[in-house]
Amino acid sequence: MLSWVVNIMLIVAQICGGLGNQLFQYAASRAFALQVNAQLELDSSAYRCGVDRFKREFLLDKFNVHTPITTGTKFYGLSGTRMVLKMASSINTLLPKQYKSILEEKGPFYAPIIVSDNTNRVYLIGYWQSCRYFESYWPQIKSDLLLISPLDKKNKEIEGMILDSESVSIHVRQSDLRHKLTASYYYRALEIIKAKVNKPKYFIFSDSFDLARQLAAEISAKHIDVNPSSEAYKDLWLMSRCRYHIAANSTFSWWGAWLADSAAKQVIVPSSIRNFNVDIIPPGWMALDY
Repeated sequence: MLSWVVNIMLIVAQICGGLGNQLFQYAASRAFALQVNAQLELDSSAYRCGVDRFKREFLLDKFNVHTPITTGTKFYGLSGTRMVLKMASSINTLLPKQYKSILEEKGPFYAPIIVSDNTNRVYLIGYWQSCRYFESYWPQIKSDLLLISPLDKKNKEIEGMILDSESVSIHVRQSDLRHKLTASYYYRALEIIKAKVNKPKYFIFSDSFDLARQLAAEISAKHIDVNPSSEAYKDLWLMSRCRYHIAANSTFSWWGAWLADSAAKQVIVPSSIRNFNVDIIPPGWMALDY
């Protein structure tokens, strides 16, 4: 866990990216705040126009997150949003270590963060894509990540099918070529599942309907296509209700698997997901080369 001093009064976390990254940022900053008994605020200014520059929405407010959400914060007497952050970052780099209040992730790996005892206000910048940042406080954080609103009828019916079967979530992400997986990964993962699970029932979640329908037809799977991107949190919840998981190169399916609490839970992830963070794969998960 991170090393912090006890006089930090306020932690502000920059929230950006898709839902998977938002959840990592929230969980890590919430754990920081719990450790030092500090107030936490979430800076959602990246979504000031409703979406960010990649058309992704802020979705943490769909969960039981009792944390003030702001659209900017104050630095060195300045207040505002992105431009102020840029100016403050420049100032921050010039300050002695003991007076820095903007803390940026060191790299794509877990690294303890030490805060000076002269700092009582901290702004966090990073993705923090490792459960090591928050696993010690997971019981408290888990209750924050329940959905506020109950599922609608269609999603409730799907949830029932998932809970009444040896359910396997399969996440196929194709929108970003950097994250694209070959079909061989999915076929290898399916062979592992078939060898371990009696009568598995597959549920496919994907941003590529054509590929999802093709795969669904080949393995007699149910393609979940009832939720628009603005309701991706419902897909995430459905994924978390499955017993077994074949994840993509995606923090979204990482969270779908992490939130699952089935006693029989087994998770397969592509080994290349370590490109996000070398410490992203929790103990007990299977990293599969392809």
